[in-house]
Amino acid sequence: MFNVLIIDDEPWAREVVKSLGAWDSLELSVVGEAEDGKTGLRLITELNPDIVITDMRMPAIDGIELLKRINTDFPSIKIIVMSGYDDFVYLKQAIASRALDYLLKPFDEAELNEALRKCREELKERRKTTSPLSITPVDFSSDALNDRYLILRQRALASLIELDVPGIMQAFEQLNDFISEEFENGLDDETKVLIQEDYAELLVRFLNNHHHFSLSEVFGEDEAMVLKERPLHNLSLLCVRAIEWIQSRKKSKTRLTIDGVTAYIEKHYADPISLESIAQHFYVSKEHLSRAFKSTTGENLSDFIVRIRMEKAKNLLEKAEISIKHAARLTGYPELPYFHRVFKKQFGITPGEFKRRHEK
Repeated sequence: MFNVLIIDDEPWAREVVKSLGAWDSLELSVVGEAEDGKTGLRLITELNPDIVITDMRMPAIDGIELLKRINTDFPSIKIIVMSGYDDFVYLKQAIASRALDYLLKPFDEAELNEALRKCREELKERRKTTSPLSITPVDFSSDALNDRYLILRQRALASLIELDVPGIMQAFEQLNDFISEEFENGLDDETKVLIQEDYAELLVRFLNNHHHFSLSEVFGEDEAMVLKERPLHNLSLLCVRAIEWIQSRKKSKTRLTIDGVTAYIEKHYADPISLESIAQHFYVSKEHLSRAFKSTTGENLSDFIVRIRMEKAKNLLEKAEISIKHAARLTGYPELPYFHRVFKKQFGITPGEFKRRHEK
């Protein structure tokens, strides 16, 4: 599985990319998105994506500067450029920065997935030629050592997932024992760095995939930026801090604020969210969440979700380049007939009627 980062200042454009990509069949996973080049560079450092899909015209750091930085600082990343402007300057920079494809908006599903497929094939080919291991970048040139290392790595991940502080400390002790037992003269500098980066990446993906937190949320901006430079001893302490931070959020009843809930829905309305999934995210019972939301807003949480989705759908349908099918998918309705029913119930007209009226 390879990881993808999407960078575009238009939220709807990022949603289009996410909806059109054949992620599972291409063995790809969207691990993050950014609304400008500056945030994009930070997330590249934190998330270590294999592929970056980026717009060109953005605030803070534009696409031209972003491509230059990626090409210089992260040469292994595969790049797909997308732009609404058929501009030779952008195309020239994309070529100079090794971009595998340049997609003019609005692009279709086939164009995007062909570009993604090319990225995947190049990444697979590079993986074959650089390391016999597909799970970890560390290769000890011995199947027995590789197997032992992978077992230790899996134990560390299991301890993180289980939020087991003694377990994660023991996992790092076992890693140190492995190094001292198998390498009498110690590890060379390159292998040390690879192990540090591998375990740092383990922590990053644990936070992102299992709890949807970024490094900067847990450790702060400055410390997150230098995480991969830490020796293993300090990485073990950071893992413990991450576990304790998550546990404290679980125990804190003050974490549930209705403003926080509404902000979460505003951000995740396109996902398959529900009363139960939101309650799990905020570590409260669904009964407590339902009562608190109703008493504070006067509206049922499920009705609020529908209202937010329908307002977003209406805004999307006002754009000529967005079809009804895409608007439905981008607002959390994969089934088009159901989207039609909900839309008509909310506004008294069908999505098609609304779009035709707006286009006149």
